[in-house]
Amino acid sequence: MLLTRKIRIAPTPEQAHVLWALSEKCRLLYNFALAERRQRWATNRTKPKTERIYITYIQQQNFLPVLKVKYPEYAWVYSKVLQMVLRRLDADYKSFFACWHRGDIQARPPRCKGKHYFTTLCYNQSGFVFDVDHQKIRFAHRHPSGVELEFALS
Repeated sequence: MLLTRKIRIAPTPEQAHVLWALSEKCRLLYNFALAERRQRWATNRTKPKTERIYITYIQQQNFLPVLKVKYPEYAWVYSKVLQMVLRRLDADYKSFFACWHRGDIQARPPRCKGKHYFTTLCYNQSGFVFDVDHQKIRFAHRHPSGVELEFALS
């Protein structure tokens, strides 16, 4: 069973700046991971099916620590959020291939995401603290501004 709750927040301008910075990192990760998969497909499509080697979600997820060392700004985003971005890309590909194999002529592969695409950040299992007594929620991040992402629940 999967339990979720969407929470609408009213951020201050400083919090909004941090949230947009985090969502931009998620968007860039999605687009770079997509480009990596497309590039791998381009190099493999001429090979026989038995010799093709594709990139998987697990491989891309395992590369996240290296990415954070090479590009420190990706360490701003909580690791589970980045993993959920890669899961979303993997789910987009699986959905495309399922439709394509069923013969859906309108099926299109995933495309790069625009500037305002990642307005939802998925925190699963951890990365947030829910304060029941004060009806507040706090999200983890490491943005250099140090702005707390704590919001009152209505």
